[in-house]
Amino acid sequence: GSSDPPRPLAPPETVDAWMADSTLIDPGLPVWRRAELWLTLRMLHGLDLEDFLRGASGAYPVVLRAMYNRDWPVLEPLVSEQCLDAMQAT
Repeated sequence: GSSDPPRPLAPPETVDAWMADSTLIDPGLPVWRRAELWLTLRMLHGLDLEDFLRGASGAYPVVLRAMYNRDWPVLEPLVSEQCLDAMQAT
């Protein structure tokens, strides 16, 4: 067994607020997917979802442009090795 204490969970009130915000979470998600997402977000203690999504929306066009241009050196530090392999295979 591990001697590390269990990681704390994100407060349910925080996750509930994210889930209720239609600018963060698509209200059209099926109920089973919403439940899965709620549990996943709950396990990401310390995550600031709004900040993460702001950063992701800025990173998306950079990654997309680099992928379209097949600029692998730009992508290498931005995506996982598996993601880069999949991009190169397309």
